[in-house]
Amino acid sequence: MIRSIIASPRLVLVVVLFVSLVAGFGLRQGLTLDASAFTFIEREGSAMDEFNRARRHFGSDDYLIIAVADADIFAPPTLQRLRQLHQQIARMEGVVEVVSLSNVPYARSLPEGASLEMLLPADLEDRERIAEARRIAAQDRLYSGNVVSADGQTAALNVRFSGELDSVRRTALSQRIYDASRGAGFQQVWFAGDPFTQLRAVGAIRRDLTIFLPLTILMIAGLLWRSFRSVRAVVLPLLTIGIGLLWLLGLMAALRAQFTILALMLPTLMLAIGCSYMIHVVNQIGLVATVRTGISKVAIVEEAVRFIALPVIVSALTIIAGFLSLSFTNIPAIRETSIYAAIGAAITMLLSLSFLPACLVLWPGEKVNFRVGLGGASVRQLEAIGRWATTRQTLLYLITGVIVIVSVIGIWRIVIDIDYFHFFKPNSETTVGLDQINRRLSGAVTFSLVVETARPDGIVDPEVLRRIATLQRQVETYRDPGGRGVDLTLSAADLLRHVHQAFNRHDPAAGDLPTDPALLDDLLADRAQLRGLLSNDGSAARILIRSNLSGSQSMAAAIREIEREGRAIFPEFRVYATGTMVLLNRTSDSIAREQVFSVTLALVTIFLMLVILFRSFRVGLTALIPNLIPILFFFGFMGWIGIPLNLTTSLVASVVLGLAVDNAVQFVVRFRRLLREQETVTEAIVHSLRYSGRPIIYANVALAATFTIFALSNFEPIGSFGLLSAVTILGCLIEDLVLLPARLTSPIFRS
Repeated sequence: MIRSIIASPRLVLVVVLFVSLVAGFGLRQGLTLDASAFTFIEREGSAMDEFNRARRHFGSDDYLIIAVADADIFAPPTLQRLRQLHQQIARMEGVVEVVSLSNVPYARSLPEGASLEMLLPADLEDRERIAEARRIAAQDRLYSGNVVSADGQTAALNVRFSGELDSVRRTALSQRIYDASRGAGFQQVWFAGDPFTQLRAVGAIRRDLTIFLPLTILMIAGLLWRSFRSVRAVVLPLLTIGIGLLWLLGLMAALRAQFTILALMLPTLMLAIGCSYMIHVVNQIGLVATVRTGISKVAIVEEAVRFIALPVIVSALTIIAGFLSLSFTNIPAIRETSIYAAIGAAITMLLSLSFLPACLVLWPGEKVNFRVGLGGASVRQLEAIGRWATTRQTLLYLITGVIVIVSVIGIWRIVIDIDYFHFFKPNSETTVGLDQINRRLSGAVTFSLVVETARPDGIVDPEVLRRIATLQRQVETYRDPGGRGVDLTLSAADLLRHVHQAFNRHDPAAGDLPTDPALLDDLLADRAQLRGLLSNDGSAARILIRSNLSGSQSMAAAIREIEREGRAIFPEFRVYATGTMVLLNRTSDSIAREQVFSVTLALVTIFLMLVILFRSFRVGLTALIPNLIPILFFFGFMGWIGIPLNLTTSLVASVVLGLAVDNAVQFVVRFRRLLREQETVTEAIVHSLRYSGRPIIYANVALAATFTIFALSNFEPIGSFGLLSAVTILGCLIEDLVLLPARLTSPIFRS
C-alpha cells in the first residue's frame, strides 16, 4: 500500500481532489446550527414519555419570557407600547400564545353576578380603570410576578412557541421577537427562556468559530515552523488538515447533521489531531533524510512512512476509540459529536499517510530540508531526563502513589451539575436577563407538575381542586440551602378561585374555591381561559412552576421534593414533574454512569490495541499506565477544586486518553526498535528521547495550546473543557517523558 502511494503520487492527488470536490458540493448548503437544550436531552425513556404526554394534554411548554422596564408600567403611553408589542408578537407565525397585562383576564364583580373581562380597559386613558388595574395586579397572584412586578416598574410578556418549530425557524422567530422588543421604546428589555438561550448560542457558535479557526491555524503554523524551519513542513500539513476538515464537514452536511454547541469543538479538534499526526510523519521523514544521506527523496519518504505508519495508525485508533467510547450515550449532542470526531480522526490519519507523502514526492527538488534537531541544548536536556528517570524509579513510584491517593480522595468529592441557562459567561445578555427576571418578577426557569386522574373531568371536582391549591402552597415554600426555590405557581385552581370570589364581590370570607359541583360546572362552562392548565377532557391538570433554580443539582432536589409532596397529596393519581428543565436534570443523572462506562470502554479498547501492536499484555499495560495517572489526577483535581462534572467536562477523560496514548505509542515503538541496536536499556531510552522527544513535546504543546484556545469561548463549559484538557495533556506529556522511561527499565523489555 505504501509503495503504491509513493509510486503513484499523482493518482493519490487526483483521488483526493475528487473526494474534496464531492465534499465541497455536499457543503454548498452549509450546516444547520442547533443550540437548543434538546440536543442535550435523552430522546428515550419514561421521562420523555411523560414530557410527550404532557404536551398532548396542554400543548408546548416552550416559553420565551420578555421583561420590559419603565418608570411606570401603568402610564398610558407605556401600556400602549406594551399592547402594540403584544399584538405584533402574537401575529408572528410560530407563536401559540402571548400572555401579558394586555390580555390577562379579570373577573369583575357586578350587582347581578360577575363579568369576565380584560384587566386593562380598551381605553388606556381611563384613569379610574387603570388605577384599579394597578391595585389588583399588585395583590392578585394571577398577575403579580407573572405579568407585572409588585412595584409596577416591570412587565412581562410570556410568549409560548409552537412545539412544531424546527431549530432554524425557532431561532428566526426568536430573532424577530428580539428585534421587535428592542425597538418597542422601553427603557430596558431583558430576555430569558430556552428560545432566547438558543438564539444567543447560535450567534456565539459563529463568533467562536471565527476566533478558534484563525488562532488555531496561526498557532499550528508557528509551531510547525519552530519545529522544522521549512515552508513545506508548514504548508503541506496545514493543507492536509484543511482537506480533512472539508471532507468531515461535507459529510456532516450531506447527512444533514446538526451543528451543536459541542460540535463547535470539531474543527479545532481536527486541526489539533491532524497537527499531532503531521509532526510525527514530518519528523520521521526529516530523521531519515538526516541519517540516510545519499538516497533519493522517494526512498527517504518511503522508508520514513514505512516506519511511522504503524504507530500513527495505532495512535489514530486509540484516539478513535476514545471518541467512540462516548458514542454509546443517549445524549444526542455528545453521541453525534463523538462519532464525527472519530471519523475526522480517521480521515486525517489516512491523509497524513497518503496525501502528505504524495505531495512531498512531487514537491520540486531532491532535498528534504526538515530540521529535526538531533543536537543542541533541548536534546541534551531530554537525554538527561531519560538518564535521571531510569535511576530514580523508587522516587517516581512514590510520587505517583501520592498523586493517585490524593486524586482518588478528590474523586469522591466530584459534583455532577448541568446549568444550561448559565452556559454563557456572567456578563452575557443571557445570564443578565435571567438574573434580572428572577429578581424583578418570578423565576424565569419554568417547569410543570402534572396531575393525571385517568378519567374524563377527574380534575373538575371541588375536592381535587382544593388539593391542587394545597399542593401549590406546599410547592411555593420550597427553598434550597442557598435560599433559592420556587417563586410562583399557577393552575386552574387560581383562575377558578379568582372568578368565584368575583361572584362574591372579592370577599375573602366567601372562600377560595367553590364547593358546590353545580357551581363549579357553571364556572367551567367556558374553558378557553384554562387552556394550557387543564386538558380538554378535564382528566389532567398542570401546575406551572416558576423558579429561580437552574443547576441540575438544585433542580434535582426540588423535583424530588415536589413530586414527593404531590404523590402524598394525590396517592390515587399519577403525579410527575416534566418540562425541558426537568429533562435536562434527568440527563445529568446518567452522566456519572455513562462516565464510568465510557472511560472503561476507552481503556479496554486502547489497551487491546496496544497489546496487538506490541504483541504483549505487559508492554501494552506499560504503555498505558503513564497516561492513566493524569486522567486520575484530572478527576481528583475537579473534586478538590469544585469544578462540576457536566456535559463538557465529562468528555475530557475519554478524549484526552486517546490523544495522550499517542505519545506512549510513538515512544515505545522507537524504543523497541533501538533496544536491538543499543547495549543497554538506558541507552535505548536516551536515544529514543533524542529521536522522539522533540516531536512528542511539539505534538503535545500543539494539542494543549489548541485546547487552551477554547478558554476564549462564549460558553463557560467549553472554556472549562479546553483548560482541563490542556492541563491533563501536559500532565500526560510529563508522565510520558519521565514515568514511562522509568517503567521501560522493567526486565520485561530485556528478554
